[in-house]
Amino acid sequence: MSNWAKFRTGAWRMAMKPAVARPRRIGLLFVHGMGEQQRFEHLRSSVAEFAELMIAEDDAAQVSVVDRTGDWQVPPGEPAMNGDAPITLSVKRTPDKQPAAAEQNIRFECHEVWWADLGARAGLADTIAFWFWGLGQWAAPIYRSVDLAGVGKSADEDLRPPKTTMPRSIAGDLIHEPLARFKLLLAGIAALLTLVTWSLAKRLLGALFGKAPSPSLIVQFVGDVRTYQQRAAPGQARISDPGRPLRVGIRRRMVTEMVAMAARGYDEWFVVAHSLGTVLAYNGLTEFGHTLPNYLPEKQWRSLPDHFKRDDECRLRPPDEISAMMPARPGWLAYEDVVNRLKLFEGLSGVITFGSPLDKFAGLWPRIVATADDRKMDAKLFRDKCIWLNLAAPHDPVAGRLDNYDGLKDLLPKLENRTTPCGLDYGIAHIHYFRGRERAEEDDATEQKKQVMRWLLGHDFDVSDYPYPNDESEREKASTRQRLAYFVLALLIIVALWLLATLLVALGGGVTREIFTATSAKEFKGLPDFAGSFGGLLGPTSSVALAGIAMCGLSLWERDSRLNVRLARRDKQIRDGNPDQDDTLLRLLVRQRWTAVVLWSLGAVILFVALWRDLTPGHTVTKAIADIVNLAIAAIPGARKALDLIVPGWTAALCAIIIITAAIVAQSFNNRLARLK
Repeated sequence: MSNWAKFRTGAWRMAMKPAVARPRRIGLLFVHGMGEQQRFEHLRSSVAEFAELMIAEDDAAQVSVVDRTGDWQVPPGEPAMNGDAPITLSVKRTPDKQPAAAEQNIRFECHEVWWADLGARAGLADTIAFWFWGLGQWAAPIYRSVDLAGVGKSADEDLRPPKTTMPRSIAGDLIHEPLARFKLLLAGIAALLTLVTWSLAKRLLGALFGKAPSPSLIVQFVGDVRTYQQRAAPGQARISDPGRPLRVGIRRRMVTEMVAMAARGYDEWFVVAHSLGTVLAYNGLTEFGHTLPNYLPEKQWRSLPDHFKRDDECRLRPPDEISAMMPARPGWLAYEDVVNRLKLFEGLSGVITFGSPLDKFAGLWPRIVATADDRKMDAKLFRDKCIWLNLAAPHDPVAGRLDNYDGLKDLLPKLENRTTPCGLDYGIAHIHYFRGRERAEEDDATEQKKQVMRWLLGHDFDVSDYPYPNDESEREKASTRQRLAYFVLALLIIVALWLLATLLVALGGGVTREIFTATSAKEFKGLPDFAGSFGGLLGPTSSVALAGIAMCGLSLWERDSRLNVRLARRDKQIRDGNPDQDDTLLRLLVRQRWTAVVLWSLGAVILFVALWRDLTPGHTVTKAIADIVNLAIAAIPGARKALDLIVPGWTAALCAIIIITAAIVAQSFNNRLARLK
């Protein structure tokens, strides 16, 4: 056919038109983090960020979004097995801009695990409990893994029950455990100073402008961490999971959506989790195959293909342990019913976690991130091409590289830790991982984000790691310098909050009842008068803050240790496991409890006396206490001079630091003793 004939018949245009491929359907399951998100709020913002980055990656691509969330009728926890997704992100592109090349046609079907309605509440009792928990975390008990569920009850290997494998914990590490507790102490100080500053600023701003944001936002966001890690308590469980921790109901949302993703027939699918949602995603991906059906609604279970429901290689819990499963086993499930995890993850191509606190959970609450080991044969659950990409910004205090999970390689997807380029947005970097920038302002961070998009679009995995040096030792040195710089920045922020809190207390009239009853700021005669009041309040402000944090920590330590001793004694009576292993745990718990009782008793007396001395220096009782102290230390050489060195107003602060240090050292050594046995 001549060229003229081709032109007349349109064959020329047909030859130039790229081949149209069947749309490749890829599922994306987004899991939001802590906060008060409305349903689909996180999904819409995340898809918008992904769409903008895909346009930036290839400006010739046709990117479109169909949003169906406005009239979505399916309730949370009951995912639609078929039909459209809440949001569809479509991408059409021609590789290498060659007109005759096969056209890429990808449809990302985007779903969400929404659980904000199951998270923290902001009532008065919940607010008080949250602050007690948050300020006391520096002294919360941390125990090495004692995997009682994995103790075999039969010599037959095929009948061995499933077990859990723990990530590395800091418990008993005499370097990392004290450092971790010190960081938690700094976080508690920063949170308390933020609360005081925010509350006082709200009072002043409210008087000036009539409106100011509430500090309850702290509870609404960080309170989700407390909700997820706390133990079961009477009257606090969800109606669907009586007698179980609140996190069980949250995990239901993850498991139901995850199973639905695998059953929808996508060409491949990914999990994209942020912040605390990464812990939720990890729990879903590493749950026992025998336990997974317990999370599902009956309707969803019966709609699953048969090959999803049978797995001869999955180890089952012994019949006498079925009642202990979390969540409880529904009566409509047969004993041998499982979710075949090999089939479940057959189409899973990747997991993306960003802003993840999983390293903190491994160190502080290792049992919550235990990993199922339930295969009779050593078969890999995840395909070789399935990659777990963890993005951690050095200026995100929540995130971290997941080095504690290196020993679980056979039970997890291939882990690829990537550090993002550092920036100046310390703290708020936690919500900026996939935020785009103007084309003229694109930088290394933008390029790294586009590399992630290329991977989702079908390219080989190639995501850069920062800092730049290729040499491992030089990279580690650069990373250490970054961490040190941001640690110094965090200390500077705490000092700034301390000064600001003291400033606002001074403006409010001092640490007296005036601060709550005054209708206007205190009037000063001049700058020297204000400076004197400000300087005089630096010590009492620090003393009150540190004494409160010290007592919260000691109280939390004593309470949790007491409850743990009771539970361990009860379990020892009813468990058929290894008695020696039970005794080791029980001895640790008893030792921790009595150490906490002694330090709490001493701390309560010492800090009460010290605070009285700091806050009421001219009171008659204070003078009497001073006389008693002088008599007590008269026989100790040098004690009088040491006491005279303490600046008035700082006594309780110094005592709190000593007590906190003693508690941290005692906890670490107790855990170390248990580790050596």
